[in-house]
Amino acid sequence: MYKLSDTQSLYASWMQGFEPPPLYSNNPEQGGPFKPQDSELYEVGFKARLFSDDLQLTTAIYQITRENVVLYDAEASAKIDFARYMYRQRGAEQARGFEFDLNGQITEQLSVIANYAYNSAKVTKDLNDSEVGKRKEGAAKHMATVWSRYQLDDNWAFGIGASYVGERATSSAGLILPSYLIYNAGVYYQVDSWKTSLVIDNVFDKVHWTGGYSYSQLFPGDPRSASLTVDYRF
Repeated sequence: MYKLSDTQSLYASWMQGFEPPPLYSNNPEQGGPFKPQDSELYEVGFKARLFSDDLQLTTAIYQITRENVVLYDAEASAKIDFARYMYRQRGAEQARGFEFDLNGQITEQLSVIANYAYNSAKVTKDLNDSEVGKRKEGAAKHMATVWSRYQLDDNWAFGIGASYVGERATSSAGLILPSYLIYNAGVYYQVDSWKTSLVIDNVFDKVHWTGGYSYSQLFPGDPRSASLTVDYRF
């Protein structure tokens, strides 16, 4: 880390990783045994405290490389009529992108948390040459979230926010999961030692898909839900 001033700094990091193959896929009946997965990360970033430390800003660019990646094999699973999941090992994948994060007070009443990430993840090595250069499964190019909270008075506050995930490829050729935008909201009340909050996720009950392998194996996101929390501090 290099400190540019009392409120600004640059940082850089480098990491290497090693991960044994998952037990659920490592047996011969499901395509294993597999080699361990290796990974490497390079990241350079900038941090700043703005407006008398009311806002915290972080930006970063990165590159992540993973080798010997274990993934679901839709073609092999189809050959056995999906009697069980089959897996295979990919040579290498690489993701490059940048991130932006803002967190703090806009005014005395209004606070905000916002972030955006651009991620270009591609296959760089595979036994199937036609896979090289394709987008990595499940990796959205664009993701963003925002949450703001406004303090009405000493007792009441409300919050509103949204989460966006861009379209994603799957292991089934031609199947693209659509992007989605989810809205959330909350109401907060506190008095003396009591705090109460009511938070509603997916306010408009948006149907969305968080992941999947094929048309018959898709993972739906959570429908509208609400949570009520009551805290008392002694």
